[in-house]
Amino acid sequence: MLIWHPRSIHKVDGAPGGDWQGKKRRVLGGTVAIDDALYQGKKKALFSDMGSHDLKQGDPLKSPFFPIIFPQSDPEERRWRAEGRVG
Repeated sequence: MLIWHPRSIHKVDGAPGGDWQGKKRRVLGGTVAIDDALYQGKKKALFSDMGSHDLKQGDPLKSPFFPIIFPQSDPEERRWRAEGRVG
């Protein structure tokens, strides 16, 4: 697990000459929040999400756009994703 502060800058240098020699680089990234986190919009966040949710500054971070994954996923959030309403 890699954890970084939102004010940090991170960078990955590409392959020398820009040629990965047929190799693909795969990355999985994400952010986690505690269960009582509040939405911090563009005026407060250093960078902001690009989703089309309707959360406002200070709203509880409860939305299919910010899915619950632990201890188990939420059936309503799974349904939204299956219907293509999130993304």
